[in-house]
Amino acid sequence: MFYLAVALLCINVALGDITGTNPPNNSCLCVAGTSVNVRSTACGAVIGQTNTGSCYTYRGQRTTCVLSGVQYDFYNVNFGSGGWIAGTFLNLGTAAQCQGPPSGCPRIVTRAEWGARAPTSISYISHPVPRYFVHHTETGGCSNQADCSAICRSIQNYHMNSNGWSDIGYNFLVGGDGNAYEGRGWDRVGAHATNYNSVAIGVSAIGSFMNANPNNAALTAIQQLISCGISLGKLSSNYSLHGHRDGVCTDCPGNALYNTIRTWPRYGGRLAGGCALEDDSP
Repeated sequence: MFYLAVALLCINVALGDITGTNPPNNSCLCVAGTSVNVRSTACGAVIGQTNTGSCYTYRGQRTTCVLSGVQYDFYNVNFGSGGWIAGTFLNLGTAAQCQGPPSGCPRIVTRAEWGARAPTSISYISHPVPRYFVHHTETGGCSNQADCSAICRSIQNYHMNSNGWSDIGYNFLVGGDGNAYEGRGWDRVGAHATNYNSVAIGVSAIGSFMNANPNNAALTAIQQLISCGISLGKLSSNYSLHGHRDGVCTDCPGNALYNTIRTWPRYGGRLAGGCALEDDSP
């Protein structure tokens, strides 16, 4: 049993261990490891993964169970609507580490909350990221979390099953409810703009915006993600803003939305691979 535990630690590159302890309720627990599984219950089904630097509030429940022949202490934390992480991959953090994103960030609906599938592979992006791409999903729109979540699941299924990608392509999606939906998030390379994925955060407005803009709640959330990313050190303060068509010849993010973002600060213009469309406004 000892050797199995050691092997598992090496695979996950664990750097912490609070096994055997029971921190006070609402303590801040921080992840120490790569691609650490988050489970629905102690030793239950995997509902997501997390990495070193992610911190969660402890919900006061600890359970010991056996997984693959190894005994673990699992801790219940506020991952989405609730998740369990093995103490083998946790350190006790500070209260400040669990305060959440800086003020001004939109509400971010986590992958666990919208029901994302686990990715088949992950590549990490270097921070701070220098570019910010805006897209539209060319689907129906949504105005509440349930409908937006369903669209996110549908897009993820299409990207993984039809395109053969490892995950949903966007880093974030934004709904008409004003929420941002976590796709690949701040730390992972997306699949949204050929030749620019490794140097750009891709955010897609849910809906089709050829003839009309997203509502104000969605436009605000797209802009809030910019300031949020800068505050978190994920996006460069000298970022350049682009529509998808600036890097790839496509009508995305729709004429109306494209012409709107071109009026925003730090719009960077067309890049290699982009093209002018006949119906672009001058």
